[in-house]
Amino acid sequence: MHRWLCCLAFWTLAVPVFGIGIAEDPNSEASAKTIEDRVMQYYAAVQSNDISGAKQFVIAKSRNTFFPQMDSKLVGFRVAEVQPEPGKDSVVVKVLCQVMVAQVMQAVDVAQYVRWKRDSGEWYFDPKDPPKPLATLIKEYRGKRHAAGNRNVEFESETHNFGVVVKGTTVQIKFVFANKTTQDVRVDRMFLQEQVMKDATQNKVVPAGKKGEIVITLDTAPLYREFEHDILVLFEPIQEAVQLKVKGKVFTAKDLEAYRPNS
Repeated sequence: MHRWLCCLAFWTLAVPVFGIGIAEDPNSEASAKTIEDRVMQYYAAVQSNDISGAKQFVIAKSRNTFFPQMDSKLVGFRVAEVQPEPGKDSVVVKVLCQVMVAQVMQAVDVAQYVRWKRDSGEWYFDPKDPPKPLATLIKEYRGKRHAAGNRNVEFESETHNFGVVVKGTTVQIKFVFANKTTQDVRVDRMFLQEQVMKDATQNKVVPAGKKGEIVITLDTAPLYREFEHDILVLFEPIQEAVQLKVKGKVFTAKDLEAYRPNS
């Protein structure tokens, strides 16, 4: 619950982007790196309370009415993903913001999705055109799936049980799926527990009729005993949402030694 409260409180720290006259395809590594660099520059301006410096990254039509504010709970940030929007001169960027939560006395990652647009060859943040909220997307996607009556992507299993592992082990989790459509599908967004899970999926575009896989790495260092968590994956352009589940048990080496038979 604290995670979502922090996310709502932190929404005013929307992340804009600024590029230096670039004309690269948003899919290119050079363009993505440029955007990522500008995100870091923006946050540096916000953290130093340089509002005029931060506002230079905001699209012109919103620059006079948008006032970024520093949140004292922000302790760090990083760009997790830059996702081009097909057919548009814009990208959706996933930013992981480390926010200090007083109730648990530690920083947690809060994921934000923000839209950046290219204007006259430069990248700017448009605060008036944010990506659709997760709840809205889920409602729309599930409504379309219900109307269609079948899934366009079919997973071999929607639950992964990693069994029993030693605390501190990094576990790799794979969910294999088939693209049942006649067009390419893209793993567009993934919602997971950012503190311990990372998206390690390499190939996010799967051709028609082919198989793909979702790859997740799980850091068990902060975990102990039972673990169970749902992952929501959104696919485009078919607009399909699939909920996956990861579960297992995490014990210390000492715990496992104590319960090992014949020891």
